[in-house]
Amino acid sequence: MKTDINESGDAANDDLRRVVPFVVGLVIAGLASSAFGQASTPPTFEVASVKQNNVGINEGPGRGPENFNRTPTSLSMENVRLSSALKWAYQLQEFQISGPPWLQSNRYDILARTETPVSEGDLRRRLQSLLADRFKLVSHHEIKVLPAFELIAAKDGPKLEKAVAGDDSRITAAGNTATFLSTSISELADRISRTIGAPVVDMTGLKDRYNFTFDMSPYLHGERVNPDDMRDIISQAVQDQLGLRLVSKKLFLDVLIIDHVERVPTAN
Repeated sequence: MKTDINESGDAANDDLRRVVPFVVGLVIAGLASSAFGQASTPPTFEVASVKQNNVGINEGPGRGPENFNRTPTSLSMENVRLSSALKWAYQLQEFQISGPPWLQSNRYDILARTETPVSEGDLRRRLQSLLADRFKLVSHHEIKVLPAFELIAAKDGPKLEKAVAGDDSRITAAGNTATFLSTSISELADRISRTIGAPVVDMTGLKDRYNFTFDMSPYLHGERVNPDDMRDIISQAVQDQLGLRLVSKKLFLDVLIIDHVERVPTAN
């Protein structure tokens, strides 16, 4: 099955007109939130540690996976790229961050705690403050038109099991199979985006967290797959196993532009 492609200029313009109010609304809300934050004290962690992780530096031997865990009172990011920390803090995908190349290579350990339980949104805002403080981060947002994919519900609806509230969020992989526990659809979209090398935007409207398994084995047959074919394979697998669809679009998307950031964080 081929990925749905929209090649009509008129249709593309209709898509742009449809998405513009949605995206602009988000940006205006973000600006209003920022202005409010400037007038008050930005939320911060009561205890935080940010250190460079030099194991397997520059993607050399010994480089391990990025490890991320969160609870209502803590964040633990070990061996993470700064781009990954920014993605989680601002709820963005890889393609939505524009900055120096080392954002994708240098690794850090970030450990932080709050005195009392807070929401996930509050944890994200606190991480924004922490990154701005320790890395002297200065950034701004721009809206750009990019070729992308929308992730939407298929005709017969999603095939997803709702996770239990409060369960740990994690992804494990074995061979061609990945198991997602307490995962949001926006996080799934980010994973798909990295796999197919193109922006994927969650337009399902699904706000809960879900448990599901994604198995690529039936579609690969042990063959080497080129990137263009991989998009079609992923599209088919997403529809068959998850009850979702990938639809090709040109969209106005928010991009975080890094104006200044320091490679070495300030001391704890």
